[in-house]
Amino acid sequence: MRCVRVGLVLVTTLWLAATPAEAQAKSSRRTTAEALKQKGLQMVKFIDVDMDGDGRKELMVVGRDKDGLRLVLVGENPEGAVVVQVLPPAQGKEIASFVGQAMLPPATSQQVVLEVYDETPDEKVKRVRVYAANQGVLREVFTSVINRGKKAGDRPEWERDASIIQYGDARPGWYFEDVEEDGLTEVVVRKRPQIVTIDGKDGPVKLLTGVREQLWRWDDANFAYQERGERLSEFLPAQDIADVTASSAWIEPNELKELKANALNDALMKDSKPGKEGAMGGEFDFGLEDLDVPTPPKPAKPAKPAKAAKSRKPKVEATEPKVAEPAVPEPEIDIDRTPFMRFAADRNLSTGWIEDVAGPGKGEWVEFELEEAAPVKMVRVVSGCVDTKQSFAAHNVPESFAIRLDNGSDGVVDRREPELFDKPVVAFADNLVKLKDRPWAKTTLIFFDGKREAKKVRITLDKVIKQGKGDLTCISEVSIH
Repeated sequence: MRCVRVGLVLVTTLWLAATPAEAQAKSSRRTTAEALKQKGLQMVKFIDVDMDGDGRKELMVVGRDKDGLRLVLVGENPEGAVVVQVLPPAQGKEIASFVGQAMLPPATSQQVVLEVYDETPDEKVKRVRVYAANQGVLREVFTSVINRGKKAGDRPEWERDASIIQYGDARPGWYFEDVEEDGLTEVVVRKRPQIVTIDGKDGPVKLLTGVREQLWRWDDANFAYQERGERLSEFLPAQDIADVTASSAWIEPNELKELKANALNDALMKDSKPGKEGAMGGEFDFGLEDLDVPTPPKPAKPAKPAKAAKSRKPKVEATEPKVAEPAVPEPEIDIDRTPFMRFAADRNLSTGWIEDVAGPGKGEWVEFELEEAAPVKMVRVVSGCVDTKQSFAAHNVPESFAIRLDNGSDGVVDRREPELFDKPVVAFADNLVKLKDRPWAKTTLIFFDGKREAKKVRITLDKVIKQGKGDLTCISEVSIH
């Protein structure tokens, strides 16, 4: 049904354009406010929304009566505006939000989201209601309520504990998101926070890392949203890493040999000059001008000089000491080791960065550059080559290392002493993540306060757990959150 607002501006325009008789007829048409008044409602707010996706907008009005706020659908007839449908009370005295939002099919349609709030002597009450059109009739398809104490002392303990490091807003609420990316909007309702507690030298460190949420999905058969269980929403999403560099990177010998051979061939190809005889790996420049060139005559040999008379003096042969020819050193070949550095952040636990210096790698480093500077809340480090149990046993595992944000002060992480850490690190733990398919792997989570932005994060090796014969230290994966 097409609904039309008859407002002051429209009435004035018609009055100026019409004859007195026509203007009188127009001015007598019933306005929206008058139509609501006939139903005992006072008009509070209105929006135009295409509820059924037919390209024509309906007039949705929030009206007030003795029971509070209500949603009203307004249409028109020959006499003017007319109330088509009045929905049950929204149970609120004030409007927090009143919008049209595309949530359900058809894609051209919109649904009405009405948030209202009220107060009792002890609580603040907020409600959300979602309305959709079903064959021209409005229906409420979702509702949720939040009760919050007015006094700070009546609120949950985690909200009152100033020592908790909070990485996001876990207060009860709701938001709308196409979780499954199928064109249908889900309703997500926040319920309770996830708080991680880690022991420190000055007592426990509490970190609010996410929130538990109820997920509501659209059920077309019932024409309503239905609850579909809980999920955990993390406040520590991984940042995009633009580049990885390192002080060194080990390459498997056979692969290194092949890379050097290819690099040498490329170098010779680059240095060779076309047409130069004896050039290695270059293309011989051959053209038509090289054909049918007359062979020049060979120059005549000079006549041999006459033999000199033999001297009567004894013949003395000069001898020179033989000098050994110096050994030709193998040319130094530059290999691009960047791809082997990037194994440290390729989101694949079957690969890893391995340092390439004599000894266990003390002082070697790997650095991660983010796409853009962002607050760093956590760094995840999977130590060792965890691809297989055999690979893990064949490589050293970092036991202590320094971590630096944008060349600031180093925070030392010593996995042997999990309760000791210095700023900028606020806590770290080895036991929060279990890899079921790799029980031998350890994931270290290093937490920061999240107040400092960084573009680069560097990890520098210190002490290791020695394993295998190669004395090579490995990190399988690092992510920045």
